[in-house]
Amino acid sequence: MSKEKKCIFVEGRDCPFKTPNIPFETCQVCIEAWKTETAIRKKQSEGVQANSQNSTSLPSAADVRLESVNERFKEIDELLRKDEIEPLEFIRLRKEHLNSMIMGHPSPDNEEKHPQRPPVRVAVIKKSFFSKQIITHPKDWELPKAVSDKVIDMIFNMAEEKDAWDIRLRSGGYKIACIAAEKKQIALMILEADEEFESYQEEIQRINLIFRTEKMWQDALKKL
Repeated sequence: MSKEKKCIFVEGRDCPFKTPNIPFETCQVCIEAWKTETAIRKKQSEGVQANSQNSTSLPSAADVRLESVNERFKEIDELLRKDEIEPLEFIRLRKEHLNSMIMGHPSPDNEEKHPQRPPVRVAVIKKSFFSKQIITHPKDWELPKAVSDKVIDMIFNMAEEKDAWDIRLRSGGYKIACIAAEKKQIALMILEADEEFESYQEEIQRINLIFRTEKMWQDALKKL
């Protein structure tokens, strides 16, 4: 097994990039993302330690949050190691995850003040020449009639011209966020009309990563 390449700017840190020549600008953005991640993990760890002084039985909410944070960073790192994303895409995903944590993640003190949101509703739509197949999560949930064949065809057309991540629209009493798109299939998150895309940004990012790592989108739905 080859020895891990080390970062030339941060002592003891492994370099996440395999390529021998890395632009200095890429290193700058990578280090910025790493510094922010380190600061957030330190803050999360302090919350875990504070909670552990009060309880030694069940895992606290802070424990669960910290584990979730680490798992998502591991998923992004794994995509890079498998050469499934480019270095700049790796940095973009890490920064988006950090920004969503900073801007949208409730603090431990205020978490109970926020009402619990309904479970995410995601539909995978596979399109063939004569028909289409729809698989949903949760299994007993059905794609609303407002997301009609016309709307679905429009989303497929939009996905040919722009990144799936940027497709956001409203149909009837629902909002639609495109999670992922390929030539013959799309994955959509469906929100109520009064729900905001920004409130689900972290979930959209998490689900997008799952769809990137799973070859079969049916398997990705099972992980939601």
